[in-house]
Amino acid sequence: MTIMTIMTIMTIMTIMTIMTIMTIMTIMTITLNMPSTISSPVLNDADVDSFFDTEDLWAVIVWNDDVTTFQTVIQALVEIFNHSVERADQLAWKIHQTGKAVAAVRPKDEAEAAVKDLHRRKISASLAPA
Repeated sequence: MTIMTIMTIMTIMTIMTIMTIMTIMTIMTITLNMPSTISSPVLNDADVDSFFDTEDLWAVIVWNDDVTTFQTVIQALVEIFNHSVERADQLAWKIHQTGKAVAAVRPKDEAEAAVKDLHRRKISASLAPA
């Protein structure tokens, strides 16, 4: 290798290192500028009680079976209830281990629609007053 080749390689490595550092700094800046959940307003007990007094809330219960795959259940929980994949995975395991789990609590009309959607996907589900 010539000295010129070695110098070129070192220059490229230096530039790549600088670009990596700049990328990390950008990500850190974005992360640090994100709003904190701690500073979010907290609902007081009266507001929560008022909500539960005025809404007819129902629990959507998903039941275990020996046919439906984990992937099908997880995908349904994500698509129907907007759960994160991680939360849907936790619920799928709870359903598998205990036989059932409350997937969500919703107003009655939303809960009924969710159960119908689950049934369309061949997933056993029912409603119970929350």
